[in-house]
Order: sequence, then C-alpha cells, then structure tokens
Amino acid sequence: MAVTELSALIRGTVAAYLCLYAPAQAWLEQGKFALQRPLAVIAASLAWTSFAGLTLAAAGCFSINALLIANAAATAVGLIYSRLFERHRRGCDNASSATAGPASSRRLPALRRPLGAGVLLVVLALSVYWPPYDTLIGAGDSSAYLATGLHLANSGSMQVPDDLGPQVPPLLARLLFRSADPSHVWPPYARSPGALAVSERGAAEAHPMFFPLPAVWAAIGSSLGGAEYAPAYAPLFSALALWPLWIFMRRRMSALPAVVAISTLALNAAYFWSARLALSEPLATFFLWAGLAALDAWATEKRNGDASLAAVLLGMTIVARSEFVVLVGGALLLRSLAGDGRGPRRLPLSFYACLALALATCAALQTALPGTYTAPLTHALGSAVWGMQRIHANTPLLLPTVGLLSLLAALLAARRFGVKAVIACAILTGGLGGYFWTSHFLWPRSLMWVGMYLGWPAIIAAVAGFALLAIDRGPGNREDAFFAGIFALAAVMLLYNPHVYPFLPWAARRFVPLLLPGLAVFAGVTLQWLWSRSRPASLAAAILVMVFALLPTQAIWGKRFFEGSSAQLTEIAEALPPDGTLLISAELGPYMLGPALWLVHGRNNLSVHPDWMPPGRREIQALTRIFSPQGPVYLMTPAAAEKPPIAGIKRTLADSFDISQRLLEQTHYRLPRYSETQHTSIALHRLDLLSGPRLLPKH
Repeated sequence: MAVTELSALIRGTVAAYLCLYAPAQAWLEQGKFALQRPLAVIAASLAWTSFAGLTLAAAGCFSINALLIANAAATAVGLIYSRLFERHRRGCDNASSATAGPASSRRLPALRRPLGAGVLLVVLALSVYWPPYDTLIGAGDSSAYLATGLHLANSGSMQVPDDLGPQVPPLLARLLFRSADPSHVWPPYARSPGALAVSERGAAEAHPMFFPLPAVWAAIGSSLGGAEYAPAYAPLFSALALWPLWIFMRRRMSALPAVVAISTLALNAAYFWSARLALSEPLATFFLWAGLAALDAWATEKRNGDASLAAVLLGMTIVARSEFVVLVGGALLLRSLAGDGRGPRRLPLSFYACLALALATCAALQTALPGTYTAPLTHALGSAVWGMQRIHANTPLLLPTVGLLSLLAALLAARRFGVKAVIACAILTGGLGGYFWTSHFLWPRSLMWVGMYLGWPAIIAAVAGFALLAIDRGPGNREDAFFAGIFALAAVMLLYNPHVYPFLPWAARRFVPLLLPGLAVFAGVTLQWLWSRSRPASLAAAILVMVFALLPTQAIWGKRFFEGSSAQLTEIAEALPPDGTLLISAELGPYMLGPALWLVHGRNNLSVHPDWMPPGRREIQALTRIFSPQGPVYLMTPAAAEKPPIAGIKRTLADSFDISQRLLEQTHYRLPRYSETQHTSIALHRLDLLSGPRLLPKH
C-alpha cells in the first residue's frame, strides 16, 4: 500500500508540474516581463494545458497520458528554442538596451516586491475553499460539467453514443426532444435536459450543452486523483485568481485598503460558494484577472511580452465563457475612444495578433464542440432580419427614412468627433441594443442582487471609487480605461440580466468573474482615498465594508453541501436492473439523475413528462410499446402514495431509493441565511404491456 501511495504521489507531482508550470517555463525563460514571472509562467502554462486538453477532446482522443505527453513536448520544444536562440536574443537585448530611451517615470513597487504575499494568499484561499462540493447530482450546470468530465476521462471524447434516441419515431421525438434555442423552434434539441443536446432529432450521438473547458479540467482532475477530484479545479483556479487580483489592487492602493478589498471579495458568500462548485466561472475569473494584471504590467514597462500574454489570457477567458468576446471587444473600443493626448497608449501589434489567434482558436473549438451557443446566435440574427422585412412590408418608408437620418447623423458626428468614434459608438449601440432585446426573454434582475452578496457599504464605496478613477486621468491611471470599460459593460449586462434562473447559488455565480472583483477594486480605491486623508475614517469605512460583506457567508462557512452525491448516484446505478430501457420523469430533472446515470454509469435513458400529466402518460405508453420487444421498460419517478393508471400498461414497483442533500434555503429574497436538508424518495416501476389498442401521443 505504501509503495502504491508513493507512486501515486510521484505521478501526481509530475503531472501537476507538467500542467501548472512546465509548458511555459522555458518559453518565458528569456522573455522580459514586468508581471511577476511565476504568475506569468503559471498563467501561460494553464492556458496551454486548457488548449491542449480541448484539442484532444475535440479530436476524440483525450487521455491524461496524451495530455502530459503534449505538455512534455511543449516543454521540450521550449527548452530547445531557449538554448538555440539564447545568444542571438541576448545580443538583441544588449543592442536595444544601448539605444533605449529613458524608462517609464512611474514605477510599480507592488510588481517588484517578493512573491510571498501572492503565494501566501493563494495557499490560504485554497485551504479555505477546499474541499470542493460533490455536485454530481442535484446542482444543475455543475452536475452536467462533472458528469461530462467523467465521461471524457473514461471515453476520451465529448460525444456520447445514443442508441435510444434514433429509435424514437419522429412524431414522438418532437415531444421528447424540445428545442434548446430561446425560440423553442431551432436546433440544438435537448436530448437529456440540462446536460446533453443533439443537432437533429434522431441523431446517433449527443454532445454537451455547455462550455467544454470545465469538463476538460474535471476530466484532468478525475484522471489524476479519481472521481472525487473531478471538481478540484474550481478551488484551485478560484484561489489562483486572487494572486493577479492582489497585484491589480496593489497598483492602485496601499496595503491596508488592498487587504480589505481582497478579503471582501474572497470571503463573501458569492465567491466563497462558487469557489467550490465545478463551473466555468472559476476558470474565467483566473484567466480574466491574470490578463488584466499582464495588461497593467505592459502599461508600466511597455514590454511586448506582457501585452502578448494579456491577449492570450483574455482569449482563454473567452474560451471559458463566450460572452466575454462582447466585453473584451467593447472594452477595446472604449479604450480607443479614450486615446486622446492624455489617454492610454496604443497597444502593440503583438497584442492584437495574439488576441486574433485566441479568437480563431475559440471559434474552431466552438465549431468542434458546439454546445448551445452558436445556433441560437445564428437564428437570433435570422429572426432580426425577418423582423425588419415584416416592418418594411407594413411600413415601406420607415426603414429607409431611419437609415438616411442615421447616415446623416453619422456624417455630422464624424466631422465633429472623428470616424473612429462614430464607428465605435455604432457597434456598441447595436450590440447593447441587441442584448437588451434578447434579454427580454430571460429573467430580469436589479442591483439588489449584488447588494445582498457584497453589502451596500461596499456598493457605495465602489461607486465612489469608480468616480475617483474617472476624475483622475493622470499618467498612473491611463490603462484604467480598459478596466473601467469592461467593468461598465459587464455591469450593464449583468445587472440587467445575468442569464440565470432566480435561485441560489446560480444567481450569484454570474457576478463572480468580473462584477464582484471589480466592485471590490473600486471600493478599495475609495478606501485608499480616505486613507490618504484620514486614517481613522478609512479604518471605520473598512470595518463597515468588511462586516456587511461577510455577514451572508455565515450560512455557508463550515458547512458541507451536496454531501455524498457520488455515493448516492453509484448506489442507484448499482440497484438498477442491468437490462431494459429506463424512462425518467421530468420531475427528477433538477437532480440531474438522467445525465449522470448515462454519462457516468453508461445507463442511457429517456426523459418523459410526469406520469400524472396526460402528455406524460401518452409518452410512457408509446415508449413502452416501442421498447418492450427489446427487454423490460422501467420508469423512475418521485415516490407517491398513489400512481395514476396508464392505459394498456401494468405498473409494478421494482425498487425504491432515497436522496438526501444539504442545500441553502431558497428564501423569497434569495438570501443565504440558512441551510436545510432535502429528502426525496424515488420509486422505480417496471412497465409491462397489457392487451389493448395502440395509442400514440397527440400533437
């Protein structure tokens, strides 16, 4: 046993080194970076590991050994490159240093200080966030990511073979496999609600519905440490994200305001909760703030390496969450509008080249692993065109008149403000207008939601800090144009509609990558302003901000949620009969039992409407007639005292299961005040055909 444990420890250490540090170490060995080099190496290595894992997954040949070989190859090529060109690069550096002009007049001491503060922050945060929640069932998107990651680790592919879907007749498939598009008409179609989709009904393969990068990291964790380590990437990336955030804050404030700001973020309920959930937000948070810290470093030293690294990391942020393509692009436009004589300097060509390469990679991966994001966008644009055609048919002169007036206004504005400003404003106006139009189909929000998690004193301090940075346009704040722009766009989009259903914890996680950290930064700026004028006032404000920000965390601190999910799922899977077809009532959809049983334990199943509804009884009857010749048919539903009869079907109780989970209470105001344990009893019924007429489901 000791030898086995030692072997596992050595293998895990080598794998961690090859994933977290080695790939970029040699490549960055000769580079000149103002960003702390260990952070730059870790960020670049994680970006490479993400790209390599996604590529292997898209090719259908993912394995931890293949990934480690790819990382070792990148490391070896970097070492060769570093040795072959070291002398040439050293000569170029000497020549450039001889002809270089004076260095920047503004130095950033925070970027030159020892690494102890950042490393200590990460270690402390990781110890607080560990262990991650076992969310294999009962946690929505997190359950889907974990189940997909375990499937990827076991099969090497994101695609899931489907032997039941193609056997469903087209008439019945239209009822069972609903459109996942907001229009409820176009593909993709939900094959297993909340987790898997198909490009067309009757397809022999299903694919994940959500972003693929979390599933890749879940597969890496499970391949290295077992299934219980599949969600390990969430606390790891959440803790690592605090390092660049600390550097970002220390540029703008002294130690005490920075400590208050980083603590307000790291320990508030939303970040504290999301740091242990296997979601895409922890990945996006780290890549985004590492990219912003690299952009800050470029603003200090004007070294192209920092700009290129920032572009790569912002590109990986887009890969982790595709809506950041709007935020990053819009922020770059706003930054260009701020580029007057006192504004930010032009970013180097290497930044845009690396960003374009990252976007091309994102597009290629999105095509190979489509999810549910490309098709809705295409059909939304088509619907907009169709809507304009209908307007033109009803009022032929309206659109031409609006177009001519808009063109005239654009020409007049171009003479006054410049062509670049008009184009940028047109793009931003069109993008935001389209966003507000599509947001009407989703759940609305208000500032109240953010105030619940961060506290109103921090919100007020953040608004004041935003105003302070807007007023102070000195040399030290020139690059704040990009940060302020991306934050403002995120605030407009997320405060209006964070694209999530209104219950905990999902309403909070949308604010984690950008909105809550940005508010913490702006609150720290206000504390810094007070610190420079009245230290007692600054200390009082800091205490007020900390108390209100940490109060909601009391319901989460020290408690284990979703405990035992994997064990409960395994117990259910082992108790299920090995043969036959499994139908699962949509009432059990929130528990994600169907996707988890299929992806983790290989038990393909079909989701049907509840049996107490007439459409559900018709679907169950039709599916029983279709699949009974191949073996017994089973129906899994919530247990109840009485079950309504299904014409032509004999129902026999075959087994029963219990699911017990500790969750946060979902109050009317969605406050994380209390935790509660939910118990659900599940009944498994065998369905046998009786003689009688054949009944098909109605439209």
